[in-house]
Amino acid sequence: MSKTEQKGSIMKNGDLKKITKKSLKEYWEANHEVLKYNFGLRLHQYAYEKYFDCTSEILPLNEDDRAAIINTYRGINRTSSRAKRFHRILLGYYGIAGSITPKRCGMSSKEANSPKNKDNRVNDHVIGVTTCSEYIKKTFLNGKRSNENTWKDEDWIKARINDFCNNWLENNLWLWAECRITKKEHTAERLQRGTELSIEAKRKLEHYDNAGIIISDYQ
Repeated sequence: MSKTEQKGSIMKNGDLKKITKKSLKEYWEANHEVLKYNFGLRLHQYAYEKYFDCTSEILPLNEDDRAAIINTYRGINRTSSRAKRFHRILLGYYGIAGSITPKRCGMSSKEANSPKNKDNRVNDHVIGVTTCSEYIKKTFLNGKRSNENTWKDEDWIKARINDFCNNWLENNLWLWAECRITKKEHTAERLQRGTELSIEAKRKLEHYDNAGIIISDYQ
């Protein structure tokens, strides 16, 4: 039995989507119009970056020169790019209107619930803003290749944005869920960061289990 499946006030199910299902359904019902607008706006900003790359007359006509300029923004330097760092904020952080806070999710570690740690608590984005944004971008493509033919198709872009806002977002709010944990639990030495763990593993809270973080009801 994993630490996220113990009895009592401890969460019995180690699936983040299931843990937050009830609270996020209430949040959606109260705020769905604002949530859809905000998310649609962020997707528009993301998608039309790509459209701009393919259609802008500001860029040189020569394909190599054009690609070199675009690469200053999209090219990978070591493990990241300026585009990826921007998207983690655009989609992973600001993709949702407001914040899906630990109190709103009803999630806290057992240690963070203790009064002795009231001055040593932080809100942890469970999935992580980079993992969240990369998952959104991959899912948005829906199996299509990220190339010029795809991003020049404005009808496809508009249809994907509408589908994401009207049909996808409600069931995927868990991507932005936060859990209250202690500063000690939040150290890089203890809680695994980045995109090394798959989103499926993070959804199952494997990084919390590996760190010995026991998830409880928010108190």
